[in-house]
Amino acid sequence: MYPHRYITSLATTYYVSSNGNNNNTGLSLANPFKTIQHAVDLVAAGDSVLVTAGQYSGFDMRTGGNSGSPIVIQAIEANVEITSPALSQMMELM
Repeated sequence: MYPHRYITSLATTYYVSSNGNNNNTGLSLANPFKTIQHAVDLVAAGDSVLVTAGQYSGFDMRTGGNSGSPIVIQAIEANVEITSPALSQMMELM
C-alpha cells in the first residue's frame, strides 16, 4: 500500500486599509490593499478580508465560500464605513 497523501488548502488573509495600495500584496497590515473590491476579487473559500478604519466603496462579491469554509469580511477597527454605489451606477448594472 502507498501512504495517503493529503492536499490541504491554506486559507489566505487579506488586509485592506484606506491608505493602502492595490499593487501591494495585501497579505499584511504593512502592505494592505486600498479597496475591498480588489481583495474580494482574489478570495476563495476559507479566505478572510480584514478591514481597517476608513470609508470604502461598496463591492460586488462573485466568489462564495461554503459551510465548512466561509469567506469572512470583517472590520478589525472601529469606524469602518462601506458606502453603496451611486444610484446612477446601480441603474447601469441593471
